[in-house]
Amino acid sequence: LETPPNSTFAVCGLALYFAFFSVGMGPGAWLVPSEVFAITVKTRAMSVATFMNRVTATLMASTFLTTATAMSYAGFFLLLAGVC
Repeated sequence: LETPPNSTFAVCGLALYFAFFSVGMGPGAWLVPSEVFAITVKTRAMSVATFMNRVTATLMASTFLTTATAMSYAGFFLLLAGVC
């Protein structure tokens, strides 16, 4: 069974993205809140931060295709760039 060269390139590109993200910005979502909050509220604050992280990821994943087709992919990524 032959695989097209584009699929091999896509899998390698995705693996590189995951590797560099986990070395660079990936841990930031967990490291920054753990250092910012005081020791007395750290457990509650980290649980709220984790919950909001998961809720935001779920909302983005579940609304991406609908929003992107409604306003075009370029418009959606420009919206994300403006929000960030």
